[in-house]
Amino acid sequence: MICESGITRGIAGRLLALCCFLLLAAAPLWPQNSPPAAFSLDEASALIGLKLDELAARFGLPQTKDRVWQVSLKTAGGIALGDPKAAVTLTLGETAEDNGAYILFPLPPVGWPLTLRVNFNPAGSVSAIFIYRPDF
Repeated sequence: MICESGITRGIAGRLLALCCFLLLAAAPLWPQNSPPAAFSLDEASALIGLKLDELAARFGLPQTKDRVWQVSLKTAGGIALGDPKAAVTLTLGETAEDNGAYILFPLPPVGWPLTLRVNFNPAGSVSAIFIYRPDF
């Protein structure tokens, strides 16, 4: 089945799950005492929008925001820091919106809209990868 964004729900779901899993495995939101656990698709998708008490119960207490609306990743859906822009464009396909210094890719909503953003340095290599809520 094709989503409104033009990609299959299966591919978009796997990309979202991979992004969220890699966030937890490779780039924790704050220092943790124990190794990160593996998460199912449902668990990984549920990280965006957590309330502070829910977040504290799972990972310990951060002191800044009342919900998680953005996560930073080292790799996501076959894209990694340092990859060339051409590879990212090919990986994300026609649905990706090229804005020069960054590419936006809509992800399936999980109670709210989600976007994958890939930033590039002046040499054209991936410098940052984020999943965030674009309407917040």
